Amino acid sequence: MYQNTLFLFLFFQKVFFEEVLKKNNLISMLNLVLIGAGNLGFNFYNEFSKNKKINLVQWYSRSLNTIKFAKKNTSIIDDIKNIKKADLYIVCVNDDSIKNIIKQINLKGLIVHTSGFCSIKEIDSKKRRGVFYPVQTFIKSRKISFKNIPICIEAEDRKDLKKLIQLSNYINAKAYEINSEKRKVIHLAAVFVNNFSNHLYSIAQELLDSNKISFNIFHSIIRETTEKVLEIGPEKSQTGPAKRGDKKTIEEHEKFLTNKEYKKLYLIITQLIEKKYESRKL
Repeated sequence: MYQNTLFLFLFFQKVFFEEVLKKNNLISMLNLVLIGAGNLGFNFYNEFSKNKKINLVQWYSRSLNTIKFAKKNTSIIDDIKNIKKADLYIVCVNDDSIKNIIKQINLKGLIVHTSGFCSIKEIDSKKRRGVFYPVQTFIKSRKISFKNIPICIEAEDRKDLKKLIQLSNYINAKAYEINSEKRKVIHLAAVFVNNFSNHLYSIAQELLDSNKISFNIFHSIIRETTEKVLEIGPEKSQTGPAKRGDKKTIEEHEKFLTNKEYKKLYLIITQLIEKKYESRKL
């Protein structure tokens, strides 16, 4: 009973002080327009729409039907010419569309794209420009908390950089000031860590499915592989026939693989592992 009363007291105290701070302009509300309704756009909407420190002024998508569910919470548009004034415009579109979308925004707010690979220079230098790139994987159907997610931020003006730090803090993410060149390296490495590894999972599932074996049998090894890499690093975590030099096992695996592309991929990765650890066996 005492614990419940204390919890309620602390909760209402927090709400009260937040309201006081807002009234005295000590907490700055961010007026934000979201552009794009892909995987990241949907996850940003879920995060921004529930955040009391963020006023989601508008959400743009090429298809209103895609975002019509959000019209009770914010203005939705499918014509970029009808975009409203805001402090910050977050552009979540594919890399090839960034320039075309941003050149149609002729307002004074800070405009940022969310690409890992594209330079800040994709945005016209006459505009206030920046980058807000979350180092995470997103899909529409899975809601992700932004708490502690690394955000690579970049801006040319210190005030704009502070605004991106402010947004990161509001969603409990971790901001890292990273320039365009270093961000490209992070994005490339992320493709290996996430996209390529996921494709390898897909190949593994295909092999299992063709032999009527459930992918569930791999849940434990996937968890352990990830936890081990995070704990001791990928180099020390490497195991398997290629590292051990088990030639006979590798030859049998090669015979088993009937898909020529999968066989080629298997041999390329095997050879890379062998080369990396070969000298250490001497």
